[in-house]
Amino acid sequence: MFECPRCHYRTVVAGGADAGFHCWVQTIICYDCKALHDVPTRVRVAVEPKKPVTASKLGRAELLPAREQIPDVTLVQNRLFVTLAKEFRWISFKLRCPKSDTHRIEPWRDPGKCPRCATQLERTAVPYRVWD
Repeated sequence: MFECPRCHYRTVVAGGADAGFHCWVQTIICYDCKALHDVPTRVRVAVEPKKPVTASKLGRAELLPAREQIPDVTLVQNRLFVTLAKEFRWISFKLRCPKSDTHRIEPWRDPGKCPRCATQLERTAVPYRVWD
């Protein structure tokens, strides 16, 4: 968790590039939202066996290229990864704001400045509790 001592902006982000077993994320600063976001850069997915395509099943929608959609980082991190697949692949995504593709962004790393007032953000101590 990061907090600004001047404007009291608070956010829970990784603070830079971070990787897990199924997902890689990067913290970005969006100058239009004036916020920090964690966005996935790579996601590990199961490879499904290819099904034969017949001419009758081939429609116009399948011929058009699908627009690359960036998944929400909380959905990627919280999904259950239960599958019988034996092969996996990584899908890479470009860095962009989760709110809009047209927003101006750049990678952000701790220590860094507040997106709202440009004061140095401070890492705060988050209370940690062990539940039985």
